[in-house]
Formats: sequence, structure tokens, C-alpha cells
Amino acid sequence: MNLFGFKTDSFKSRIVPVTIFSLIFVLINFVLNLWYQDVMNGSHIRTTDRNFHTYAPGDSIKYLILGQSHSFGLLGNQMVNGVNFGSYGEDISRSYYKLRYVLERNPVEYVVLNFDLGDVDERTGLGRENLYYWLRYVDFWELGQVKGEILNYSYKYAKARFFSYADGEMDVFEYLFPKDQNDLLVEDLENATVEVSDKSEYKDCLEDKLSSEGLYYFTKIIELAHSRSVKLVLLKYPVTEAYYHQVSYCYSPDTYYERLMTVLKPYENIEILDYQKTYFDSLELFRDSNHLTAEFRPTFTSIIEQEIISRY
Repeated sequence: MNLFGFKTDSFKSRIVPVTIFSLIFVLINFVLNLWYQDVMNGSHIRTTDRNFHTYAPGDSIKYLILGQSHSFGLLGNQMVNGVNFGSYGEDISRSYYKLRYVLERNPVEYVVLNFDLGDVDERTGLGRENLYYWLRYVDFWELGQVKGEILNYSYKYAKARFFSYADGEMDVFEYLFPKDQNDLLVEDLENATVEVSDKSEYKDCLEDKLSSEGLYYFTKIIELAHSRSVKLVLLKYPVTEAYYHQVSYCYSPDTYYERLMTVLKPYENIEILDYQKTYFDSLELFRDSNHLTAEFRPTFTSIIEQEIISRY
């Protein structure tokens, strides 16, 4: 018997294995997604997420801390009605989308945001890791338009939506073989003591690093905070002297901050706290070249909270 030009026996012999394979694939994918979500449950990014969502919609937040890993130097739960909502590798675009999400949900008095060398650069956008996490916050379509990579971000959206475990190999490895936190980045701490090199050969790379996309999202954060009457605190976090000079190879500090100050100039309720060089002579306060030790973070948190109170 023919069905649309196919022999039904032949059609059945082909469609049955394909159907079985598809069902098995869907089942395995479903199980892997569930398992990976369980793996990530104890991760830092999910922990900070849960901490934030202890605030119900409409609850007031006094201090909202955003930004990349330098922001971990502040303990949100130590501040009065504060929460640290930062994450590893969080670029300026992701901070903007997080801030937009929060302000649509909760009133906020102060936002504390990284203002470090290199925060507004060519790395703006989503990388490969933890794409599933950013589904709740990031507008993939809008970000793709800003970067001129709509197809790429459509692909990233599909991967995040249906294959959350993709590119999560390191997360799984760290879950199966956890490391002692005291052993992390020890080599980096040793590198922090190396002699500062001559950086004259790097002067020409500044313009390539301060990206138009980064400036766009930095401006969007300023405008959003201003529109909601939120006080914005831009914090230059402490780093070691070696790290400061390494990063300033491609970011002349004076030129970098001069360009960002032109964005800030028209707005009020913005304070800049500069602690970049404050602890150059106190290497014992760093767990690596650019992150504070767990022991010093409570002290640093108190220092920043008191300065914010005195500034406003």
C-alpha cells in the first residue's frame, strides 16, 4: 500500500526507530537538565540569587550590591537591609539587566556598583557559562541587537532554554571534586608580589578596550538609577599594586576614568569611592591579587557602609 508515495511498511520501519530515538533523547536531555540544576544549587551564583529572593516583591532594599567578583568584598547581609547580588564575571550589561529586574520588583535606596579598571570594555555581553541562569534577567534579543549579533544571541537563548548543562563541564568537575577555598588562586597571590613591569609598550591598546557597547550599558545604568531616584555608589575596589599595574597596561587610569566621568557629569546622587590603592602595602588582606580575604571583608564592609552614610 502507498501513502503519499511511500510504502507504508517502509515508512513504519523508518519512523519507529526515529520516534524511539527522539523520545530517548528528550528523556536524557530532561534528566541532564534536572541533574545540572541540582549541581548548580550550591554554586555561588545560585546562592546569591536565593539571598536576593528572600526579599518579597515590594520589600524595600537599602543597599543593593552589583558587579563582578570584586563586589564579593562587601557582605550584603552585614549591611543594614542589604544584599549582595553580584556574580563572577558579571559585565556591565548583566549588571544593567539585573538592576532593571530588581527595580521593577523592589524599591532600592543605594546601588553599589563596581567602578574598576576594565569594567566597561570589549567583554560586554554573555559568555558561554551559566547561560541558563541569565534567562530570568537578560533580554537576549536586545543584547544581541546592541552587539550586532542577533543570530549568536538567538542561539545562546535556545541553548540556555533547552540545554542548561551545555558548557557546564567545569561546574560539574568542581561539584564532583570540590577544592579547599584556601587553596584557590594561591599561584595568583604569589604573582601579586612580582615586580611591576614597564608598561610603555601597551599604551596604544586603550581605545580597543573601552567599547561602545560597554559605554551604552554604563549610561543605561546611570539613567535607570536617576529615573528611579536611586543613589548610585561607584566603588573602586581594593587591588594589589601588581594587579593595578597589570590591568593599567591597556587602561590608562586617567584617560579611562575621564571618559566615564563625561557620562556621569549631568547626573546627581552619584558618589565615587576610591579604594583601589588603599591597601597596596597590605598584601595580607588579599586572598589573591585582586580579591580580599574572608577575614577582612567584614571590616571593609563596615568601612564602606560608614562612608556611604557620611557622603549622603
